[in-house]
Amino acid sequence: MAYHLHITNKNYSSWSLRAWLLFRQLDIPFTEHLHPLISGTFAQPQWRAFSPVAHVPCLHILPDTTTTNNPSDTITPNPPPLVVWDSLAITEHLAESHPTKPIYPSLPAARAWARSAVAEMHAGFAAIRQQLGFNIGVRIALGEGVFPGVEGE
Repeated sequence: MAYHLHITNKNYSSWSLRAWLLFRQLDIPFTEHLHPLISGTFAQPQWRAFSPVAHVPCLHILPDTTTTNNPSDTITPNPPPLVVWDSLAITEHLAESHPTKPIYPSLPAARAWARSAVAEMHAGFAAIRQQLGFNIGVRIALGEGVFPGVEGE
């Protein structure tokens, strides 16, 4: 199978960066498709060409189309890709597809804790997301102007 990861600029999209880092850290081969971020929103209409929700990251998984030795096997010449969008869904898919890769701990209790932490990091911290956009190139001095609601998170 071949992985094709559709992302935007990793300096401005933590979701794109997460999926990209997972592939790189685990040494899973993939092809990166970098799409420009045209407006200030992360729902880009032109991204519907590869993402059902017009968001990134979006993973296309192309099945292996090698032939078999059995003449009764039928292989679709150009099967459609399996499409997985959202960094957490991509993480879960890779955990299932690559059980020997250390994505989650092997012990059930540790794995449950890790999945809870991942879900919180993925969907939580609304005030931080609202007040502090993701930009790797910007440095903020600690202690300067805490935004409302951010301190509690």
